Amino acid sequence: MPRYLLIALCGLMLVTACENNAQPPVADVDVAANLRNVSVAEAADLLQSDDKAIVLDVRSVKEFESGHIEGAMNVSFHQDDFETALSQLDKDASYVLTCESGGRSGKTLRKLKKLGFSSVAHMDAGMAGWRREGLPMATDR
Repeated sequence: MPRYLLIALCGLMLVTACENNAQPPVADVDVAANLRNVSVAEAADLLQSDDKAIVLDVRSVKEFESGHIEGAMNVSFHQDDFETALSQLDKDASYVLTCESGGRSGKTLRKLKKLGFSSVAHMDAGMAGWRREGLPMATDR
């Protein structure tokens, strides 16, 4: 009997692990340097209160063109010179960082930290979360 219970428990754990597609939160954020995870609502509030904040969208060009936050800049995570492009950005500017669901932008947050950026708010729900909240989007069509 205990053997069957163990097999069932292992199967349940495997199924549960495979169903969870959410990206883990970025654990190595640096609050002292003002690199942090924020909700969609917090990101929207930040953009409303800081007209100098720059939205950095790291989705593909095609994803970006289909809809993005007004005024966002696009630096595709998969472009060959991604880290070089990031290193050329103003490290002292304030950024709201996003991708589709938080995975690519989470990895980008780590890169920005290594590059010495001082203020990055990572919208960890990504553009999927932005759309779920019904917030405005611009397109390049």
